[in-house]
Amino acid sequence: MSGSSRFPTLIEKGEGMSLSNENNPRLVRISLGDISAGAASTNPALTLPNGGQLKSAHLMNKSTLAGDDTNNVQVLVRKVGGAVLATHLNDVASGGLTANDGKAMTLGSEADRKLAVGEDLEYDISHNGSGAALDDAILVLELVG
Repeated sequence: MSGSSRFPTLIEKGEGMSLSNENNPRLVRISLGDISAGAASTNPALTLPNGGQLKSAHLMNKSTLAGDDTNNVQVLVRKVGGAVLATHLNDVASGGLTANDGKAMTLGSEADRKLAVGEDLEYDISHNGSGAALDDAILVLELVG
């Protein structure tokens, strides 16, 4: 496995996988697990041995989670120590999460979503207040190039 030891590698070059392009994206599922109220963490997501670009990002939760300005969840996907690729804030304006239905995250600029060969990604989660928690949540990233 290439990449640093704390980041899983998405796909090794030459493993018989077809090229990733607009018609054949790479979908990556990252388990966030259960996130309780008051929690905050930064976690390794993956290493991209082939580079590319983030085309879309979705957040999915096992249970419905209403949008709330006080008891809310924020999820960011970003380059390690760098640009934010995608965000979700579970507040009233952004709306909540419907059980088992992927909600599109807000994407960063096209330039920020370009990913270099060997780039490491991470995700930040913060849960403010004391409201309902994330329950078996997952991130689904669509990568091209």
